[in-house]
Amino acid sequence: MALLAVEGVYENGKVERKERPEGIKYARVIVIFMPDGLVTDEEAEQRRREARERLIARMEKGIDFGGQKFNREEIYEERMQELEERRNREK
Repeated sequence: MALLAVEGVYENGKVERKERPEGIKYARVIVIFMPDGLVTDEEAEQRRREARERLIARMEKGIDFGGQKFNREEIYEERMQELEERRNREK
């Protein structure tokens, strides 16, 4: 059989394939680390930090579904007033 190459990524001791080779149930493999893909621990941590910051920025921005903006404090205040009124009626 001819050699077959499948692209993947190595991270934290694991190799994850980007595709599954057709018709292969068992095979010996050789993993070759490409120089342009090598990342130091510091670079990996920097990438994770940047990804976290992007995620937090997206979460803070929220999703625009149209309509009025959701005001959590206002709803919380209304709910607390309802509970207080209920307690006063029960006294």
